[in-house]
Amino acid sequence: MTTYYVDPAAGGSNDGTDWTNAWTSLQSAADTAVAGDIVYCRGTETLSAAIDFDTNDGTAAGGFIKFLGCNASGNVDGRRYVLDGDSSAAACVVPGGVDFVWLENFELTGSTGAGFGPATANTKDWVLVNVYSHSNSGHGFDYYNMASLASVFAIRCQAINNGNRGAARMDGARFLFCSFSDNADAGLINTEYCMFIGCIVHNNGSDGVECDAPCWLVNCVIDENDDNGIAAGVGDLLLSIGCRITDNGKDTSGYGINVTSGRVVCGWNFFDGNDSGTTNGNVDVIPYDSDTDTNETSGTEGYTDGASDDFNLTSEATLRSVAIELD
Repeated sequence: MTTYYVDPAAGGSNDGTDWTNAWTSLQSAADTAVAGDIVYCRGTETLSAAIDFDTNDGTAAGGFIKFLGCNASGNVDGRRYVLDGDSSAAACVVPGGVDFVWLENFELTGSTGAGFGPATANTKDWVLVNVYSHSNSGHGFDYYNMASLASVFAIRCQAINNGNRGAARMDGARFLFCSFSDNADAGLINTEYCMFIGCIVHNNGSDGVECDAPCWLVNCVIDENDDNGIAAGVGDLLLSIGCRITDNGKDTSGYGINVTSGRVVCGWNFFDGNDSGTTNGNVDVIPYDSDTDTNETSGTEGYTDGASDDFNLTSEATLRSVAIELD
């Protein structure tokens, strides 16, 4: 394992061996580092072209190639390395067909296209941690050409105020505690076989989430999007559990969940204030044999003020147990 360094302000020999002699561009690191290597990056890099990861793969046996943003002292404390497209680069980062790459603590901004992507065909096994993609002309994250059902993970990432979608064309991606807000089009679109846990999809210019194939949403907030909260054109199944789906259709019209084909199973969600209503289409509510929608919409069962979306538990709240028959 070799450790390298990137600092656009560095002098020295610029061979990446330490902070004094750090590379001045992430592209040099992407062209050199191999499986198991770690690259520390600090400062801001202004781009004239995308950083293209098209040379070396990490491997399952040798490990990821890790690129870690850090603070001015070289410590990894959540401070991001900034890639500024400067209204010139067509993207900030292009996953160019290599696998097992880890990006942590990066800011992607100002590109004429996507902050991240699109990929070269069949790119897979990427991990994005604390990557903030904002103010790009295209998508925040463009997963086009990532391998089908690829093990691509995004953890605590953000796509905010991009000129198109927050994240687009995803197949098999996993999103944990991410946010997609204030994008000009949909928050998440063309999602297939994806899982979203603890994510926020807020105030986007079209649907919050558009699903083209089975997906799973757990404990997410989908709020104040211009059209539907979730638009499900699925061939099989979308599962929504424990989500807050509120105030969607705010600029035009839209349902909390709008199913155009397939079916949705949902339970223990909170619906309120969606312009066209709670759900439309083939929606099964857990428990499946109930005559009424058991999603919480009132000020009871632990909500101090359901009308104002206050989720604090009251002293009278009771724990409900629901058994689902398996026959």
